[in-house]
Amino acid sequence: DIRIIGFDMGSGLPTPVDYRDLPYAWKCGFYEMNIAALKSRLSTAELIIGPISATLPTFIAEGSPTAPIGMISFDLDYYSSTAEAFKIFDIGIDSILPRVFCNMDDVIGSGEVFSDYTGARLAISEFNLLGGSRKLSRCHDFAQFAYERWQEKVMVYHDFGHPRYC
Repeated sequence: DIRIIGFDMGSGLPTPVDYRDLPYAWKCGFYEMNIAALKSRLSTAELIIGPISATLPTFIAEGSPTAPIGMISFDLDYYSSTAEAFKIFDIGIDSILPRVFCNMDDVIGSGEVFSDYTGARLAISEFNLLGGSRKLSRCHDFAQFAYERWQEKVMVYHDFGHPRYC
């Protein structure tokens, strides 16, 4: 079974916490969605509305009943939201694969002036420093293909301590 779940504020981006959230590029309210219109188009995917800090703990506590997590797309724009979303990796080992492909939308851009000290790139660095046996790394499996910029957004979460890692 494949279970697709989307997490979103619905109301657009929250107020930036500080400079790490790139307030010169992202503003409160950007990307507001029409929740009813989106929900009417969903047939199999689920939509969880609310701040990730409020919705993710409930999801983690429930676990993934149908299939373990095998892919995550992170598109939270902010450092603070991305760091909070990385708590998904605290889910029980039966609910996540030992290696998970991750699309990290906001690690390269087109004018946002991303750096290793702000935004998603900082959240990744901090996660790797504190993650113990759990790390996020760029995927290096594209050497056989012609280089395309989107490849820089593909990362892999590794839990080296996961009982099924090997």
